[in-house]
Amino acid sequence: DNDRTVGPSMVGNLPIEWHRSRMKQDSCQSARALDVPPGFLAPVAVSWQWARSTTKCETWESRRRFRVRLGGVKNLCAMSTVWKVGIGANLNLNVMTARRKLNVLDHQPARLPGYAIAFHEGLRPFMVEPAFATIRLAEEGDVCVHGLAVLLSEEDARKLDRQEGASKVYSVEEILAELYDGRKVKAEVYVAKWALSSVPPSKRYLTLMIEGARMLGVHAEYLNHLESLPYYIPSEETIRKRSLWPKPQTLPPITLSDMQEHKKKEGARMWYSLLGYVFERNRITFSPLLREGCDSSARRLAFLRCQSLDSDDNARPFPRLDQLSSDEREYFLQAMDNDTATEGVEMVGHLVEFWEDQVLDHLLGDLCTAAETTMTP
Repeated sequence: DNDRTVGPSMVGNLPIEWHRSRMKQDSCQSARALDVPPGFLAPVAVSWQWARSTTKCETWESRRRFRVRLGGVKNLCAMSTVWKVGIGANLNLNVMTARRKLNVLDHQPARLPGYAIAFHEGLRPFMVEPAFATIRLAEEGDVCVHGLAVLLSEEDARKLDRQEGASKVYSVEEILAELYDGRKVKAEVYVAKWALSSVPPSKRYLTLMIEGARMLGVHAEYLNHLESLPYYIPSEETIRKRSLWPKPQTLPPITLSDMQEHKKKEGARMWYSLLGYVFERNRITFSPLLREGCDSSARRLAFLRCQSLDSDDNARPFPRLDQLSSDEREYFLQAMDNDTATEGVEMVGHLVEFWEDQVLDHLLGDLCTAAETTMTP
């Protein structure tokens, strides 16, 4: 629309400006009739290429393409949609799109008047993800909770419910959300069924919330509140127990093919590996970060970095210990804290292929010592 000198001054028997104003008027009326969020039709409404056409045939073809594109938007808006408000890891838009693979139709920062941020109990024994975000009724002096409001199709909304374990961990509550652009919408929020936690969330989880809030541009008061929250730090007793872990080379060597063969044994307990240690435990029905007969190091690292979890767990090369940041290394160690503290879980071997992919030989025999020196307080 900035280049008004290109193209004819007349299209048919009418001035080109009449066509421009009529196109803009039609698109705005369509947006109002469909209750489309501001800007949602913009990619279609500002398509003025037809007005620069040099022949009547090209003009009508361009107008036909416009009508087809506008019709697609009408169909999209006619489908059933749901507003969701993310307040924890889902406050980070990258989590919603890259990891959860949701098609976000619209998004806005939002306030939830009358509610404050809280944290509910996480994964026992509380050594890797001790707590997750939820909301509670606000009390005097509480900071109002802010979040990421996303518009999803009904199908994607229910997909998110399944990913979050809504039937077991959360109830789905509909409350009024005030979007930063002035709209007020009814939105679904996950409210914990589990008890509120006395332990703070992990540094990974809190960092996701803070980064998401910063990228989203939430009000400074709420961002400062998130930055002031504590995160989980292992106790001295937990750190002491790490020194009791057996060194990898003192455990029997186990290969990826050994783990796959063990998986086929009827009645056998499950094997999986993490950071080169092979663990044995009772079989579990489902875990997003653990696959029987596989090394979960790459999966946990992708989870930590908000990347897709669709890759092959046993694809080589495995993550290299010397390339992990101190925070990433500590997160892995906390996962191992959690596993070794879980009843019935044992270290039964070391994964041969994992250690073959490591560059620094001394890490094979000195994992615990190296980890302790790189811990962040």
